[in-house]
Amino acid sequence: MKIESAESLSFSWLRHVKKCQVVQMNWKPSPYWDAIKGNDHETFIERAKKFFTGTPYHNLFKDNASGSQLVRQAEIDVVGIQLENQKINELFAIDTAFHEKGLNYGSKGETVNRVVKKMVRTSMVIEYYFRDTPCEIIFASPKINKGVLKLLEPAIVTVQEFADKHSLSHHRYDLITNERFEESILRPVLNLSSNVADTSELFLRSYQLLLLFPRSFNIIEFAEMSETLKTEAVPINGSQASKALLRINLNPSSKEEFKKALLRTKRAEIKIFYQDGTTRRSEWRADRFKESSLVLGNLRSRTEFKQGTWQKLGIKHVDVSVIGE
Repeated sequence: MKIESAESLSFSWLRHVKKCQVVQMNWKPSPYWDAIKGNDHETFIERAKKFFTGTPYHNLFKDNASGSQLVRQAEIDVVGIQLENQKINELFAIDTAFHEKGLNYGSKGETVNRVVKKMVRTSMVIEYYFRDTPCEIIFASPKINKGVLKLLEPAIVTVQEFADKHSLSHHRYDLITNERFEESILRPVLNLSSNVADTSELFLRSYQLLLLFPRSFNIIEFAEMSETLKTEAVPINGSQASKALLRINLNPSSKEEFKKALLRTKRAEIKIFYQDGTTRRSEWRADRFKESSLVLGNLRSRTEFKQGTWQKLGIKHVDVSVIGE
């Protein structure tokens, strides 16, 4: 069984953030399961074909594929079940994709069509075995380029319209990507990483391993997300000094708002606070700063803020404020 990094991350997210008591990766239905009485996948397929005819997402099902065949072949990357009072409170079905250069299944249209197809088929399978169960069907990808995202967001709305029209309003569809992927999935999981000791959670175990050698790997941006590392005070002369991160305070405090403001003004003030009580100010001329640039990555790449250097210089922390806002 092949396990991708985004699947393992989603597994940890469902377990610890969404608090699902039952989570499984690479979920497939058994050929020996009985569907809930009254469920008819052929009717579902006919309704879907009729609804999506005339839309860019019409090619959802192969013409010669039967409903039972599609159900047997179905696979969902991660499924989580949240129980309350011994009953299913909510079910989560997540499909993931991690393409370093941005989500890409071919052309923009084909990429969007593939995501819609995944969501509609997942909805059919979940309803077939978990009829009327509240379900959140998620497509999660850390990076989707603007051109694809512009087409994909209204496509998700169309899928929701289909569900609402055909008595599936208990199915909700969500797209989690880019900054929201970081804020909603990645950061919360990394924040709790120090409290999880489970060798089956491959993403978290890999992250915990990298944290043991912070100078050998480019994980500064990841480590910044961890609340325990970001807020924990470590004496610069202590044995753990090499693992400490320089505290950088942003104004505006949100990285997203800071980036938007910096893209507008292209100027920021950097104020450095030293251990001896002195301060120094300088101006950041961010003329080459782009939408794809990392705020903290840019700052930490400065020679004086690099790991090992800022400790030697006696820097305590840094405040960075956008000028002109």
